[in-house]
Amino acid sequence: MQQSYQQQLKIIESRYQAELQAKQAQIEIYRQHSAEMAEIAKLLAQQGLNHPHLQAQISKLIILTLGDGSFDDGFPATALVCTSEHPLPMTFTAKLPPEPNILRLYQQWRQIYRSQKWFGRITFDEEDSVTNFSRQELNYYASELEKCLDNWLNSPQFQSIVKELHSNLTQREKVPVIIQTKDIHLQRLPWHLWDFFQYYRQAEIALSSIGERTEKPRKTRNKTRILTILGNGAGIDVEADRKVLEQLPQSETVFIVEPTFQELHQQLWDELGWDILCFSGHSTSTVDGSTGNILLNQTKLLTIKELKHALTKAIERGLQLAIFNSCDGLGLARELADLHIPQIIVMREPVPDKVAQEFLKYFLTAFARGESLYTAVRQARERLEGLEDEFPYATWLPVLFQNSAEVGMSWRDLSPG
Repeated sequence: MQQSYQQQLKIIESRYQAELQAKQAQIEIYRQHSAEMAEIAKLLAQQGLNHPHLQAQISKLIILTLGDGSFDDGFPATALVCTSEHPLPMTFTAKLPPEPNILRLYQQWRQIYRSQKWFGRITFDEEDSVTNFSRQELNYYASELEKCLDNWLNSPQFQSIVKELHSNLTQREKVPVIIQTKDIHLQRLPWHLWDFFQYYRQAEIALSSIGERTEKPRKTRNKTRILTILGNGAGIDVEADRKVLEQLPQSETVFIVEPTFQELHQQLWDELGWDILCFSGHSTSTVDGSTGNILLNQTKLLTIKELKHALTKAIERGLQLAIFNSCDGLGLARELADLHIPQIIVMREPVPDKVAQEFLKYFLTAFARGESLYTAVRQARERLEGLEDEFPYATWLPVLFQNSAEVGMSWRDLSPG
C-alpha cells in the first residue's frame, strides 16, 4: 500500500509540474504578445490604416501570430483585429492543436510536385527527386492536405479566434490577414485553402516573421521607379516579363540584363532610389528555407547577404516592394524580410515559365489599375486557375511576405502625381 501510495504521489506531482511549466510558458507567451501588440498599436497609430490612400481599400487588419511550437505539440495563437476606428487592436488567444499529418501530407505532395518536368524557371538541385509518380497521387495528397488543414483550422481549440473573426468582419470587407511565424513549415503551407478565405472573398493572406519591426519611409515621386533584373535566361523567356513592365502607366523602368555583380550593386545605390525591385530568372532556396540564391548571369550565383548594404540603402531611399518571379523563393523572402523590405512577392515552389509570366502580368495590371497590393495578389493568384489543367497547383505558388510594421501599399502611394 505504501509503495502504491508513493507511486501515485509521484504521478500527481509530475502532472502538477507539467501543468505549472505549461502555465509559465503561457504567461511568457502572453508577455511577448503584449509587447508586440503595444508596438503594433503604436505603428498603426502613426501610419497604419489611417494612411489616406488605404482607407478606401482596407477597412481592417488581422495579424495572426503563431508562437513557438510544432505539429507534434501544437502552436499557441494570438489574433489581433485592428481597425481605423480604435487606437488599440482587439486581441484573442487560442491554440492550434497537434496535427503531424499536415506536415507529412505537405512533404509528400511537395516531393511529387518537385519531380515534375514542366518547369521552366527551374531550381538548381534535384532535391526530393522521384521517378515514379502520377497525377492521381499528386491530386490525392493535395486533397488530403486541404481537408487536414481545414479541419485543423476549424478545431475546437482554435474556435475562440475563428468565432471572434467572424463576429468582427463582414463578407465584403477588404481585409489583409497576416500570418506571423518563424516556422518555415508553417510558412510553406497553402494558407489560401482555409475555408475562411472562401467566405471572405476580399481577404488575402500574407506571411510575416516574428521579430523586430522597423517602419520604413514612404517616398513619393512623379513616376514609379522600377529596377528590373533579367537574370540568366537559359530555358525561359524573361523577355515576356519585360513586355509587361514596359507597359505600366506612370512608371520609369530600368532594365539590366544578366548584369555583373558590380552593375547591380551600382544600380541599387542609385541616389534617386527605387519603388519596386523585380527579378526574373532562376532562383533556389536551401532545404531548411533559411537562405536563397539567384542566378544573376551565366556564372554568378548571388546571395542576398552579398547585397546587404546595397539593399539597405535602397530601402532607406524608398524601396517598397520586391518581386522575385522565379522558383523556390521562400528563402529569399525570409532573408529580405530580415532587411525589413516592406513587401515581398515570391513563388514558394518551383514555377513553370508560363505561370510566372501570367502571374506577373495579372498582378501588375491589377495593381497599376489601383487595386490594393493584397487584392492584386489574390486576383492574380486566382486567375492562374486557368492554367492548372496544364500546370497543376499554379494557384498554390505565389506568396506575399511582408514587414508587419507596414499595412500595405497602392500604386497611388508610389506615383501620386
